[in-house]
Amino acid sequence: MRRIFPLKLLSGAAFLSKQSFCMDDSIVVEPVIFCPTFAKQQNPDEPVSCLSIMINNERGAEDSNSMDQKSDDRTQSQSHRCQLLDLPWEDVLVTHVFCYLPLRHLVSLQCVSKSFRSLIQVYLANCHKFDPAQCAISEDRPPGCANISMKPPTLYWPVFQFHCPTPTGPHIPKEAFCSMLRHNQVLHHLCVTNCSEWITDKELLPVIGQNQHLLRVDMRGCVHLSRHALVAVSLSCPRLQHLSLAHCEWVDSLALRSLADHCSDLRSLDVTACRQLKDEAVCYVAGKCPALRSLSVAVNANITDTAVEEVAKKCRELERLDLTGCLRVRNEAIRTLAEYCPKLQSLKVNHCHNVTESSLGILRRRNVEIDVEPPLQRALVLLQDVVGFAPFINLQI
Repeated sequence: MRRIFPLKLLSGAAFLSKQSFCMDDSIVVEPVIFCPTFAKQQNPDEPVSCLSIMINNERGAEDSNSMDQKSDDRTQSQSHRCQLLDLPWEDVLVTHVFCYLPLRHLVSLQCVSKSFRSLIQVYLANCHKFDPAQCAISEDRPPGCANISMKPPTLYWPVFQFHCPTPTGPHIPKEAFCSMLRHNQVLHHLCVTNCSEWITDKELLPVIGQNQHLLRVDMRGCVHLSRHALVAVSLSCPRLQHLSLAHCEWVDSLALRSLADHCSDLRSLDVTACRQLKDEAVCYVAGKCPALRSLSVAVNANITDTAVEEVAKKCRELERLDLTGCLRVRNEAIRTLAEYCPKLQSLKVNHCHNVTESSLGILRRRNVEIDVEPPLQRALVLLQDVVGFAPFINLQI
């Protein structure tokens, strides 16, 4: 008969040691990809990331009166033994198993043995996505735990702990970041938002320089970087499609022009609260990156109708535009947007005091999602029709 044991990598990393597999039973390790059907069949309390170890206890009947027969059966059983590390690393474990496991679990496996350390290093060198948000917090860890720390080095490898003292998400130490990405040259998605407290050009530039296939980079809130980081992204990542620079006040017009010159395939750009940027820089990006589908220039009082109209005329595929807090944008720009951007789906104009319903109404009739509610006058008209006390309401107020 066969039994399936879900394996929690966090609490049972040591269970993966070689001694655990030195059993008389033949062992087959199979990757389990989470799906709703699997979730219904298994214990709902089990984590999404797990491995199933199928232990085959089917052995031939042993003759209790024959020691030789027992020895033969034991030898035959041992010959069918299979360990996790016996599976092809790059073709099976890295590609079809470890890609579904939280990063923190994988890093914890490095302390099991030298072989597991080598395996995790192979995975880290070949992973296409690095996001500290994958470092999920253990359910048995009490909230409000201590800050980031690193355990003393074990026999095989230093074990990095990922702690989350705030609800903003997990943070990783500088040593872990540099170690995990030292040999990776195939990244497609890089997020360093949760490293914003310490990351500088010194840590980021080597990673950018050796990963020329990046498609998505998220540097939101990384206040210790400089314009050199954006120039490095521009020169090293010509295929870049998504870039977030929200709240990076070091972004200036020259660095953004360099981005537009070298990354013409940009699909989304977030420069929220990049207050050094003015109309000229935004217009330049619009002219060089006509495939833009999402743009945020929120919280920037330097942006005027000139930039919005240029974006509308040059980026006909635009679907989402965030103008929150752009105090100098007026109705004329919104009308131009409605005329030239037929695919627009979302517009944010909260705190744009010069934008009124006379221009927004055109977009509302096209079912564009707008973050500003219709004026009170429409509510009063509806109230007249329902309640019937129109003579008592002055709609001109």
